[in-house]
Amino acid sequence: MKNLIPHFIAQQYEEGQSHGRVDAYVMHIDLSGFTALTEGLMQKGHAGAEELSHILNDIFAPMVRLVYARRGHIPCFAGDSFSAVFSSRSAQPEDITQTALDIRHLFSGRSYQFGDFTIDIRIGLSCGAVEWGIVGEQHKAFYLRGTPIDRAAYCQSQARHRQIILGDCIAAKLRHRPVHMEPVTPRLYSLSGDPNLHARNEELPISIRRETLDAFLPDAVIDYHLDGEFRTVVTVFLSFKGLTKHEELDAFAGILLERCYEFSGYFKEFEYGDKGGVAAMFFGAPVTFEHIHQRALECVEAMREDLDRLRQDIPALAYRVGMTMGTAFTGIVGGEERCQYAAVGKHVNLAARLMTRADWQEVLVDAEVQKSPLHRFTPKGAIQYKGFQEPIPTYVLLGRNYDFRQAYASEFFGRSTEMDALHRQAAPLLEGRPGGITYIYGEPGIGKSRLTYELRQQLVERGVQWFFCPADQILRKPLNPFLYFLREYFLQDPEGEGARNRVAFDRRLQELLLRLEEAGGQREKDIARGLKRLQSVLAANLGLYQPDSLWEQLDAKGRYANTLAAIAQLFQAEACLAPVVLQMEDIHWIDDSSREQLEELLRTSHDLPLWILMTSRYHDEGSKPQLFSREFLTGYQVAEHEFDLNTLSREDVRHFAEHYLKGEISATFHQLLLRTTNANPFYLEQILEYLVEQRMIAQESGTWQVVDQNITLSDSIQAILTARIDRLSLAVKETVKAAAVIGREFDLPILREVMRHNDVYAIDDEAGHTFREQIEKAKRGQIWMAISELRYLFRHSLLREAAYSMQLRARLQHLHALIAQAIESLYSDKLEDRYVDLAFHYEQAGILDKTAEYLDQAARFAQDNYQTQQALNLLDKLLDKQLELDTLELSAHLRTHLRKARVQELIGDWDECEQTCPPALQRAQRTACALPVGPCILQLGRVLYLQCNEPDRRRCLVTAARLFESVADSAGSARVVGNLGNLYFRQGQYPEAKT
Repeated sequence: MKNLIPHFIAQQYEEGQSHGRVDAYVMHIDLSGFTALTEGLMQKGHAGAEELSHILNDIFAPMVRLVYARRGHIPCFAGDSFSAVFSSRSAQPEDITQTALDIRHLFSGRSYQFGDFTIDIRIGLSCGAVEWGIVGEQHKAFYLRGTPIDRAAYCQSQARHRQIILGDCIAAKLRHRPVHMEPVTPRLYSLSGDPNLHARNEELPISIRRETLDAFLPDAVIDYHLDGEFRTVVTVFLSFKGLTKHEELDAFAGILLERCYEFSGYFKEFEYGDKGGVAAMFFGAPVTFEHIHQRALECVEAMREDLDRLRQDIPALAYRVGMTMGTAFTGIVGGEERCQYAAVGKHVNLAARLMTRADWQEVLVDAEVQKSPLHRFTPKGAIQYKGFQEPIPTYVLLGRNYDFRQAYASEFFGRSTEMDALHRQAAPLLEGRPGGITYIYGEPGIGKSRLTYELRQQLVERGVQWFFCPADQILRKPLNPFLYFLREYFLQDPEGEGARNRVAFDRRLQELLLRLEEAGGQREKDIARGLKRLQSVLAANLGLYQPDSLWEQLDAKGRYANTLAAIAQLFQAEACLAPVVLQMEDIHWIDDSSREQLEELLRTSHDLPLWILMTSRYHDEGSKPQLFSREFLTGYQVAEHEFDLNTLSREDVRHFAEHYLKGEISATFHQLLLRTTNANPFYLEQILEYLVEQRMIAQESGTWQVVDQNITLSDSIQAILTARIDRLSLAVKETVKAAAVIGREFDLPILREVMRHNDVYAIDDEAGHTFREQIEKAKRGQIWMAISELRYLFRHSLLREAAYSMQLRARLQHLHALIAQAIESLYSDKLEDRYVDLAFHYEQAGILDKTAEYLDQAARFAQDNYQTQQALNLLDKLLDKQLELDTLELSAHLRTHLRKARVQELIGDWDECEQTCPPALQRAQRTACALPVGPCILQLGRVLYLQCNEPDRRRCLVTAARLFESVADSAGSARVVGNLGNLYFRQGQYPEAKT
């Protein structure tokens, strides 16, 4: 088990202690130059992020070991810095001082030079009373704070290149030790020299128990076993002040922890240092969900509401927030003795910069977070932040956008078949008869919401009332879709005053009751009486309470039953007055109470012109959500329909792109869109937006062309696909990620061989069912489909790309090597068809000699089968790889040049062949040996001969003949003589031809 929290905190928790004080020595370490290094490496993309992770652990691991060997502990890692605390009960001042000296020696003994960047270290030491505490109720966190922690951070900030600065308190304790201290200020000292204080080393601590970790961390962090991943992450840094008592901090932390986990975020830590108190949270790691930026924004809004109420009790409390969204390296950072799950990258750094720039009670976000249509923002300007070369556009979060209504700027393409089917199902409704229920199934982004939006526009024009009830992935509270409907129906302003909302409620209800009275039917009168009786029930569900009302008199069970009846009667009332479509959005997230509400509605309204239209994704295992049993529907004579929404047609993709770009697109561009979007409308729109923003397309002669083929997934698509992969079990996820390395199509035997080496599950003859089980689970989850008994295909190329891009380069290289070895083992008797695959996988694995070997074999196979263009492509690649080989023999490289020339000669590409020969001849001449020169000159002569360049070809052939003779190469001489004879014969010089 990893040591994911400090042993000191674990011990206090297990002993039932919640807070206290301890006299301690504190060391604060800062890695200067780290921000510039981080930005520089992250500009390299995934490779840079992976390199950064290795640098992090390479630097931190030995420092962590030294701290724990001297009885210290590390509260947390804050990117480029950390603090270490040494209790005076078990450590002496020489222990922390020697640790600081040893850490400085680590940096003195190693260069820590990374390209144009140098990592340097600065250290501050202090001592005094440190306050510690464990906070939170259901979810726990911890903190360590106090003057010595702040003072150590200040001492470090005053240090220069590899300098150790001591506060006066710890300096006083070292006065009689063999150390040399030079005054820097009246209260600060610089520790010089390299004394040996004979500090004791102790055995490293044992692992922390799982039961203890469960209280502080989610399972996804505790069970994390990978080297790291690349993820789209929303980073939230919240700075705070004004909390002096443990009880105050406990109340504050309880709000942050519960809200963070309620919205499925990861609460990393409370940290105290040079920025004061800071809470760090991540959304999208270690598990992600769709629309993580909206999830994070909702979380921050909920926190603000709770914290503003808390400020009424703690007026000194103040907070400020920075939020960013972008790709980051995520994984375990630290050493064996103490580590932490963290996110690293320039976007993470930027969130901290935004936080410190924000005013108190202000939330600053970057451009990516600002894209949320469900929230309101105002620009703060393009601000220059430390560590960033260009000013960063920055925005202030104002609040939720309650006026947002889904709208679409682009034209509606395709779906004519589906739209016709929906109009047929709506026909009874327009005739005043029940419409039943209809399910629309489809994957994320396939266009379910757009289809219903277009249908709504058309039916509302024909007098149909349309009510919207969305289920919420984030807050699956009882009746949440219907509470959303009630707020919209009764025109409630979430930020308005209660009295104003009460007036809006009463006015809307009275209007409905008046319309029912004017209708004059007995049923309408009965419904009106029921609504009057249940008026307080509807109002209470909107937070509008009335003393001595029916709601106040009911117990919990009665309130629930009457709520179901009141909402059902509200829909009945509207259906009596005009046909009603009730749209239930995203029923795969529906709560049980909402399911009961729908049953109550169908029981009481099955004979009214009411149509329940439900959109849904498939379950993760591929099944379709169904809300009602067959017996229930039959009993109430409710018609049921369903259909699956599939991808756009090829032509619809073209029309969509041309409408978006306002111009024709080329055939190549069209093929690229089909490949990269799988004809998914949402993915298509995102990719087009990305191409325009990155200027990867250009208009030439009125047609849009692709300038750069290297398209990567946008953050929004990446987050959706990663969320889908995250929902898989660990074993299935590992199988999917390994299969993604093989390719979009993969053979089960190869994947099985690769998975034998995976720690998640070992496969042998007895446990083979484990592998088959994961394959079937992924198949049911719509990850891939079988195209034969032993061959499978990812359903979406984007899904395969997302699974591939999540993995680190080192992991990918290992998997590519395993795949190549599996192919060699499984298909040893028929490798010819696999030469290209083997060359690719060995190349990706970084094994150059095997890459060159199989490129050579693949080129020969292509040439033998008259696949000349393929042969030329492979030979070009082989020439490049041969130059990278340290053991390359020049003759091998020359032979490849000559093979390429012969293929070019074979297809009559003499101009290209003539270009190929001189470089080979130049390389051969540098060997100062006639042996490789002769074939080069001979080949050049043959090309000139075929081009009828008589003077040059005769000169080349004569030269080649002399060279072959000089080394007694009879076979070479014979070939030259034959070519010369043909040349003289064609020129009519028969005597010369005979000789």
